[in-house]
Amino acid sequence: MVQIRPMKKEEAVEVRKLGRKIFEPFEGIFIPMPKACFVALEGDEIVGAVLYKHLAIQDKKITYVDFIFVKKNISSKGIGKKLLDTCMDQGIKEGCHGFSGIIRDDNVSSWKMFLDKGFQKVQALDLLKNFGIKGMVSHLLKTPLPFATGMAYYLKMNQGPMEVNGARTVRQIFKYLIISLLTLVPLLIWGLKSGLYIISALLVMLLCRGLGGYLFTLLTKEKWTFKCIEGGFLIPFLASFVSGIFFVCGNWYPNIYRKGRAFKRSLGLSSLGQWFALFMILTTHHFILKDNNFTEVLSSLAALMMILSVIPLYPLASFGGKRLYDWDKIIYGFVLVATFIILVFFS
Repeated sequence: MVQIRPMKKEEAVEVRKLGRKIFEPFEGIFIPMPKACFVALEGDEIVGAVLYKHLAIQDKKITYVDFIFVKKNISSKGIGKKLLDTCMDQGIKEGCHGFSGIIRDDNVSSWKMFLDKGFQKVQALDLLKNFGIKGMVSHLLKTPLPFATGMAYYLKMNQGPMEVNGARTVRQIFKYLIISLLTLVPLLIWGLKSGLYIISALLVMLLCRGLGGYLFTLLTKEKWTFKCIEGGFLIPFLASFVSGIFFVCGNWYPNIYRKGRAFKRSLGLSSLGQWFALFMILTTHHFILKDNNFTEVLSSLAALMMILSVIPLYPLASFGGKRLYDWDKIIYGFVLVATFIILVFFS
């Protein structure tokens, strides 16, 4: 029998240690010493927790679900839902007007749980439409979303569902390209000509990568939608101030998530298609257009994206590496080794 109760002060260190064991190393270091927290106990053992805090956004009080985690060996007992229910009940008692949280794009169990509780996946334009400019900025800057690569924002308001734009592929692709280009605008301070050159090459690279992923999704039985993931949008923007390059996340997502190896294969194929498109860019430049300045910039961007695409750990897992790793360790190993050889050979 699992019991949910408020955390005692002397349990804070234990809760933090448990959270850091459950999350991946990089993500775990951001778990704070809990203050407002409910814990799940099985007997006398803490097996899960939800950390939350209240955000003041305009004249509204929003309960923000900071972290929610359950020990992996008992994660299928509905404990996460009980923790979330308890947290939301407490928020209502404390007079909150809504609830929010950020979730990794492929963390299906978590975002499904939030959707089942009435949360909506929202993007910046949705926040602008419902809360105005000031409200949108408050939602974004009072959460880690601007720096949380591959994370999406979920929101539930007590007065009922909000007006949210649908995730149409064409609209999402256009949005993805626009946001990606805007994050590189600071490059223009280093020179208009060179900045536009890099931005043009980025546009071509992203389109090729997206096309490669789409072509490989045709080998699956799933129906797919492209989605722009806004989490972490400030990182490429800040990187471009120091002449660095980073990317906003955008990927192909199945309309219906399922369990099983066949579904993992579908996800893996979409990432393999994106990786193959990058390989074709590098090959074309090296063997056909080696003396072309534009394809040299294009291949440099493709090489960087290829490196990111084989890292299966947060915060870079959303670029495709985790999908490949979860699909087949042997195929992932082959792609990893091939990436290393290609980058060394083409350098």
